[in-house]
Amino acid sequence: MKGTHRPASRTPAWHADAPINIGLYRVYTPTVSTVSQPVHYQPPTTPSQQLRFIPLLLQNVTHSTDTREDKNLKKMEAKGRVALITGAASGIGKAYAIELLNQGAKVAICDINTEEGEKLVETLSEKYGKGRVIFSQCDVTDYLQFEESFQTTITEFGHIDIVINNAGIMNDRFWELEVDINLNGVIRGTLLAQRFMGTDRGGQGGVVINTGSNVSINPYVSVPIYSATKAALVSFTRAFGDQYHVDLTGVKVMALCPGATDTKLVRDVNRKLLLARYEDAWQKDMVSSIPQRVEHVAKALIHVLSTGKSGSVWMVEKDQPPHEISFSKH
Repeated sequence: MKGTHRPASRTPAWHADAPINIGLYRVYTPTVSTVSQPVHYQPPTTPSQQLRFIPLLLQNVTHSTDTREDKNLKKMEAKGRVALITGAASGIGKAYAIELLNQGAKVAICDINTEEGEKLVETLSEKYGKGRVIFSQCDVTDYLQFEESFQTTITEFGHIDIVINNAGIMNDRFWELEVDINLNGVIRGTLLAQRFMGTDRGGQGGVVINTGSNVSINPYVSVPIYSATKAALVSFTRAFGDQYHVDLTGVKVMALCPGATDTKLVRDVNRKLLLARYEDAWQKDMVSSIPQRVEHVAKALIHVLSTGKSGSVWMVEKDQPPHEISFSKH
């Protein structure tokens, strides 16, 4: 089952009178092999217009007066849960999906790559049985299509317990797109998770896991913009993961930051650096990196789900056990 793009003239479902469009454009795969200078794309709205959707999205929220703790939020076991994962047709997201299925969850694989996503669902359905996994086409820069993936998942499985904002790219040469996927996509996904899972909206609560990176904590000088998106993701996670927000929505928010991992994210890196002369800096940044297996990162996800506190940030690298990052509070 897959989502479809909506025409730009369609009014967003969450605001009947909204005159603006929010992120109604497809993520494209740039042909970087012929590009020697940074290339820019034009977002459909100005930053000030884009900011307008946040209060609209959160309008009419009635804060719950129920102060009872949800025991399920203390320890989220994967068995019997429903997970929505972005960027799940390949790489770490695919490994997340497989591990969650192994643990007894139902999974919605959400990805812009329809061919890979549908093929993966076909393969996984043969192994785990039909009705355990679905595909929904999802461009995380397109709010309406992202929203539709949530609706499709709920229609198929009845509810959502876990949202994993995993879609991401590393390509400083296309930095506006990089920011829109890596940061804005996470913001959209988290707000949608609060909307569809929040106890203040009639939901059951749940967990959001945002996929960061080791550069979230220790930026690489060779990819400054990518590093910035991942650092911002951690600040966003810590803020929305605060107990204040958990009390309002019943939704925990955490981050899992993998170190170097064997995926296509870092392949052909010379075509993804902002400037070609940054390649020497990239080699220095990566000198001590030991790529880990995606399966190891997926095991770390299960650990974080079952033990992590809201607002916590976890690092997993070099095939070592995941560990929580400590931040000083002033």
